[in-house]
Amino acid sequence: MSAFDKVIGYDRVKAELAVYCDCLRSPGKYKKIGASIPHGILFEGCPGTGKTLMASCFMEESGLNGFVIRRKAANGDFLRELEQTFSKAAENAPSIILLDDMDKYANNDDDHKDAPEYAAIQALIDEHKDKGVFFLATVNYSGDMPDSLLRAGRFGHTFDMDNPEKEDSEKILAFYMKQKELDGDVDIELLARIMCGSSCAEIEEAINRAGLYAAYAGKEKYVIIN
Repeated sequence: MSAFDKVIGYDRVKAELAVYCDCLRSPGKYKKIGASIPHGILFEGCPGTGKTLMASCFMEESGLNGFVIRRKAANGDFLRELEQTFSKAAENAPSIILLDDMDKYANNDDDHKDAPEYAAIQALIDEHKDKGVFFLATVNYSGDMPDSLLRAGRFGHTFDMDNPEKEDSEKILAFYMKQKELDGDVDIELLARIMCGSSCAEIEEAINRAGLYAAYAGKEKYVIIN
């Protein structure tokens, strides 16, 4: 079983990520034919599309030591946390660092692209990318971030995590419906058409809301109107 099985849909993305995981697990066969091992991957997409889950599954599937950075501390403390985490990752190489919600590391002001947080990350990546450390990052929108940080050689590939299309919506709906007590049959295909364009999180929330209404009305099972 692959760690990517935890993610419903996104089969094309998962197939490509499997190649990168294999590069990290077995770098020798890639170097043997002259292929360079990439240094990083960026996941970009709207909130609720599963970027962090996909990145976490990548870390698990790779089998490397994993470190996750999310901004919680104030400016000076956060910069120290960045330096300390990168150092730990190098000490425990081969390893992966996940920079989760990286576009939220700096304040959204006029100098956003020149924020010291991004300058620090850029310098730390350059310092550690040849020390057995691989980099993952998730962002909602990369447009406010410096191009120099996102260029090839730092984050070599960007995966667009768009809202699921109809086929993937059907898979997500079927997964969540399987865990519910339903009053009658449900037309998954019709529901998928109705919810096409919604994020994974929005689909899950809509199903749960139906359960709340059903329980409030005194029902013991989900009632889904097709």
